[in-house]
Amino acid sequence: MYGAGRAGSPAPVDATVVIVNWRQPELTVAALESLAVQSTSFSFEIIVVENEARPGSDAAIAERFPEVGIIRLPANEGFAGGVNAGIRASRGKYIVLLNNDAVADEGFLQAGIARLEQSPSSLAAIAARVLLAGRYSPVAVRDDPGALVDAAGIGWMPDSGSSGVELTNSTGVSVSRDLNGYDRDWLVPSDEARDHVDSDPFGFSGAAAFIRRAALDEVGLLDERFFMYYEDLDLSWRFRLAGYSIGYEEHAVVRHRHAASSGHHSALVRFHSMRNRLLTVVKNGTALVILRVLARTLGRMLRDSVHRLRGGRQTTAVYLSRADWLRLWAQAVRLGGPVLSRRVATAERGRARSRRLVEKTYLHG
Repeated sequence: MYGAGRAGSPAPVDATVVIVNWRQPELTVAALESLAVQSTSFSFEIIVVENEARPGSDAAIAERFPEVGIIRLPANEGFAGGVNAGIRASRGKYIVLLNNDAVADEGFLQAGIARLEQSPSSLAAIAARVLLAGRYSPVAVRDDPGALVDAAGIGWMPDSGSSGVELTNSTGVSVSRDLNGYDRDWLVPSDEARDHVDSDPFGFSGAAAFIRRAALDEVGLLDERFFMYYEDLDLSWRFRLAGYSIGYEEHAVVRHRHAASSGHHSALVRFHSMRNRLLTVVKNGTALVILRVLARTLGRMLRDSVHRLRGGRQTTAVYLSRADWLRLWAQAVRLGGPVLSRRVATAERGRARSRRLVEKTYLHG
């Protein structure tokens, strides 16, 4: 039931779809077009959050989709801040996250919302099945450093020909013992991905997910200090500590243009991933895992320093520049106090699961 009313109407709806846009209106229009043809028995509204809005920046969206609510933020609040603005203005029982560079299959909303409706209230969120848009073929990574690389070290590049295959982006989020968050089934051909019926992934990807509002009311929204990356992992971890479960729905399918807005090899991605991984573990992990991640982060910085001292000029060998490392530690120290305060507050409320049990159950490798 598309267009059950603009955002702000007092009438409740089953779900609110939140899409964050930043200077990519053509991508957002494609995402909205996919929502306009959803086949679902559930009522829903759509809220687009325009980061760093400028006069006319959302004109194509407003003119094409007048029934969509638009929230205009004067500054770029990142993915976390944008999503939270949309949630605060929403009226749905469930919150649906959809990246602006993702296109939903016709049955996406029906499958995800129905799964939450039919599940106990202890199920906080559902990870969707995220496929990569387009088709890909394997290449030698050494021949093309821009390739996407799978768990076996095989590189993949777009292939518009008949030999290309469809690849999986995510079937939920897993976590290594070093607290590297990674997409489950990353770059596995879609017809070879495992059957994850009744699976229990550690978390969901913010690219496409369904979240129970009542669970958000208990643990809080996305952490806006993260700006972008790891905010979905942090929220998933908080759900776990609160005793909630997270599921996966294979029939809720989207096709995602991976890192279309930021670039998967960019310094921006590396900086926020490294910084936010550190903040996430300080906020949620045991002392042992915190020390492990600190040591790993310092080791990465030391390797970068040694490479520069030896006169290395291959930019791919240096994870972050010297300036970015200094900025990372400065921000980690500045944000560390509020993060630790949240950690203390979480412990004081008491949780159904201990940090140690969550790590024992879900951290791999």
